[in-house]
Amino acid sequence: MNVRQDIGHLAPIVTAASVNRVQVEFLSGERVVGRIDAPALGGFSVRDVMRLALDCVPLGELIRSGGLKTRFRFWWLSGLAVLRLGAEAVAAGLAGRTMPLRGLRAFAKAALSEGAIGATAGADERTIASLIAEGKAMAARMVPVPVQEKPPAHPARAQAQPGARSDRLPVLLYHRVAEEGPAALARFRQTPAAFTEQMTWLRRNGYHAVTSAELVRHFKSGQAFDGKPVLISFDDAYCDFHDTAWPILRAHDLTAEVFVVTDRVGGCADWDAAFGAPAPLMDWPQLQALSAAGIRFGSHMASHSHMAGLSSREIVLEAARSRAALERALGTACRSITAPYGDGDDRFVRIARACGYEVAFTTDPGLAALGADALRLPRIEIRSGWSLEAFATAVKEGSGVV
Repeated sequence: MNVRQDIGHLAPIVTAASVNRVQVEFLSGERVVGRIDAPALGGFSVRDVMRLALDCVPLGELIRSGGLKTRFRFWWLSGLAVLRLGAEAVAAGLAGRTMPLRGLRAFAKAALSEGAIGATAGADERTIASLIAEGKAMAARMVPVPVQEKPPAHPARAQAQPGARSDRLPVLLYHRVAEEGPAALARFRQTPAAFTEQMTWLRRNGYHAVTSAELVRHFKSGQAFDGKPVLISFDDAYCDFHDTAWPILRAHDLTAEVFVVTDRVGGCADWDAAFGAPAPLMDWPQLQALSAAGIRFGSHMASHSHMAGLSSREIVLEAARSRAALERALGTACRSITAPYGDGDDRFVRIARACGYEVAFTTDPGLAALGADALRLPRIEIRSGWSLEAFATAVKEGSGVV
């Protein structure tokens, strides 16, 4: 469905139940100033349309041509946002420090965006709210409440060394750490020896591991990272993470973030059945034990489906269900998500944000940078067979295939 909107006179968009996505073109007079593709979930209120405009129309253009510059309510709400965001920045430890330019831009846009959304008519978000509630109810029926036991003490984790600071970091993408498996999936496996060598290189070169929770704090404050951070991520939650990868990480004072296919917990990676015997996946007790030991977990959706093959409604239900399942089973907030097969398009990102996720990772190579969209962060896929020099180059430069 294609829709045109005048940024000076935004209007609600009504969609049929069969419509999954809408392409909106924003105009200033006869001039096109922005285009965006968005999931349709029963239509868009004026506030929803404003959010779309904020994602694709330059903010200056929206203020000038969208009539915001003459609205007292816009400037008043923006001012309140500045005060609130400023207080958060100070609380995060920014007092007396210089915020990076990317952080200043993100700070300004966040404040003006809050004012712009607040200056529009109220939104009717009952459709997505009801779908999220339905997803949570499904998770409650599927996931057992964990037995509350005293968790073991977390092992020591390498901390940042004082001195140098960075506004970007590598996010490494792994799948399995195993000696054997289907030949067609070899690129997704690291041998234990190779993985040990890579983790040893990280520690010898001063890297310390961070998680999405720490990324959220830095993205909100704009505060640069201390030392040399790295986020080590694993997709799919294979049993060999519990049996092989975690002992190696722990021996090097490192941690990781594992993205879980929640409907397949305790089963196997049946999406790979065409290539050979599917590898087993961790069960809930294993995930709970790792969580208590300091590993962090995010959503890899519920079914490991291609996003292009799901309706917008189905994506909301999976995103909400998987997040609720992880929080119910592990007792910790689930902030992060990755789309299976790297299918994190604009529709997926908008739905993930609406479902409460604060960080999302792609499979695009590059270094994650403060001031970027926190729901479109790149990752470096570490492939089997790389030399240590190739690994080092990828970590330093954010390169993909070496």
